[in-house]
Amino acid sequence: MNELGILRRISNIIKKNNLDFVPRQTLIANINNKKHYISLICDENWQVKVVLLDEDNKIIYKILELSGDRASITKLQDSLYVFTDQEAYVFDINNLSKTPLKKSLGNVDIQGICANENSIFAYSIKKDKIIKYDKKLNVVEEYKNQWSKENSKISLNLACNQETFFSVPILPTTEEHYQIMKGIMQQCFGYRISQANDLIKSCGFNQEENTIYIAMYNLIWIIKDGREYSYLHFKGKGITTALYDNNFKKLVINFGGTKGNHLIGSIIELSNDQIRKMATPITNISQVEALISTLLNSKNNEEEHFNKSRIQ
Repeated sequence: MNELGILRRISNIIKKNNLDFVPRQTLIANINNKKHYISLICDENWQVKVVLLDEDNKIIYKILELSGDRASITKLQDSLYVFTDQEAYVFDINNLSKTPLKKSLGNVDIQGICANENSIFAYSIKKDKIIKYDKKLNVVEEYKNQWSKENSKISLNLACNQETFFSVPILPTTEEHYQIMKGIMQQCFGYRISQANDLIKSCGFNQEENTIYIAMYNLIWIIKDGREYSYLHFKGKGITTALYDNNFKKLVINFGGTKGNHLIGSIIELSNDQIRKMATPITNISQVEALISTLLNSKNNEEEHFNKSRIQ
């Protein structure tokens, strides 16, 4: 199938799976030997919930209803973790109806999380640090946010490999870097795509292929081995998150927006082969390297945590 055919097919999948809620994050789970999705959603009443979906993205069970707006989900081994700003819930994925463990995290104001097979990493706005938790949510270690400046905190997106985490700032760390980013994006993609994509919404890491995915509004950067650059562009769509599942080897992309007075969303998953067929290579390497350098620019370059030797 040619590139245009792939894009039309994905567009049809998105339209076919239009949902009456906005999925913020979605995880793949194998429950009773059947594939399901666990999704953090916002419904038409602006209620934030964690729900279980079938393979057609239909809600079949409400796992948790949250009183606040801020929440993140991840999974570690056979457990589902739901983090709010100051507490966490731990569910048994194979028995989601069982009362979860609820644990206070203190005054940390958690913004985002990621997990590998052994640990959970969470960014605390209050502490301006990345906190490493074990499976029982005991604090193992805390790491300085290398992106923040003396008088300003820089919020982060997190992703993991098996050994450590990567942190990517939501915005370039200075106004100068922001203007450089926008200028290079306009040269690479044109004015419309450049104007639509400002914030970094999420990042994910494909351990097997040594590839990081950085999602913006309707653009996903793909950086393989720190040397090969390509991107996915979803015209007219708004990405909420794009997270890579290393167990199922799928990139799960969540879309959200409005149609009239109603919320509308969709969830798609792409295999590595589909990503390769869909992705547009970037041949002007010098330009994109300058752009990535701007996006990931830091005085200390996160020596301890964004260890570039792992993706180069």
